[in-house]
Amino acid sequence: MKEFRTFKKWHGILFLVMVVCALFVYFNAKRWPEAAMIHNNEILKLIIADTFTKQSQGLSDRDSLGEYDGMLFPFGYEAYHTIVMRKMRFSLDLIWLRGSEVVDITLAAKPEAGRKERDLTRYSPKVPANAVIEVAAGSVYKWGIQVGDMLTLDK
Repeated sequence: MKEFRTFKKWHGILFLVMVVCALFVYFNAKRWPEAAMIHNNEILKLIIADTFTKQSQGLSDRDSLGEYDGMLFPFGYEAYHTIVMRKMRFSLDLIWLRGSEVVDITLAAKPEAGRKERDLTRYSPKVPANAVIEVAAGSVYKWGIQVGDMLTLDK
């Protein structure tokens, strides 16, 4: 009987450890990594959409960027990547990057609430890029960001 209680006790401990590990993995997967972008000695706080799921979600269903200045989408390879304003509630400026260089800028991409996926405007850079930073409309002008600028990203 004593052996059965010990066996049962270890199963309880093992179950508890598994639950804690599962919760750790779950909450870490939901967490959005952060980065800092430096431009003209100004430090801007970014969140990183580092998975396909996070990139598909992007800034959709948010009323603002909150405490952040923008969202970085690292694609991992150069191409004419496409951004849509799916379920967006505010306008964005898009800063297209190749490495650290700004290679294109899209100003004031507007929300398209209620449009079907196939009808959404597709925004792409004029030249291949490997990342894009979404910022609130007007931010590119406010920060003085231009094509050819070099941005320092600290992840």
